[in-house]
Amino acid sequence: MDLVLSVSLFWGVTLTCVIVVTYLPAASVLRARAICALERKGGIADTGKWLSDNGLEISPAKQLPQIAAMLAPLIAGPISSLLGTFSGAQH
Repeated sequence: MDLVLSVSLFWGVTLTCVIVVTYLPAASVLRARAICALERKGGIADTGKWLSDNGLEISPAKQLPQIAAMLAPLIAGPISSLLGTFSGAQH
C-alpha cells in the first residue's frame, strides 16, 4: 500500500509540475500581448479592469479554478489513500 501511495504521489507531483510550467508562461505571454494590443489601440481607459473582466489577470485570487486544476494530480493519490482507509480497505 505504501508503494502504491508513493508512486501515485510521485506521478501527481510530476504531472502537477508539467501543468504549472505549461500554463504559467502561456498565461503570462497572453497577458503581455493583450496589454500591448490595448496600448496600441488606445481606446481602453482602464487596462487592469479590462484584463480582469476578460480573464487575463494573473493573480492567485482570480485564478482559483486554474490553480485547483493544476493541483488536482498532486492531491489525487493521497485522497484515494484516505478514502481507502475510511472505507475499511485491507492492506
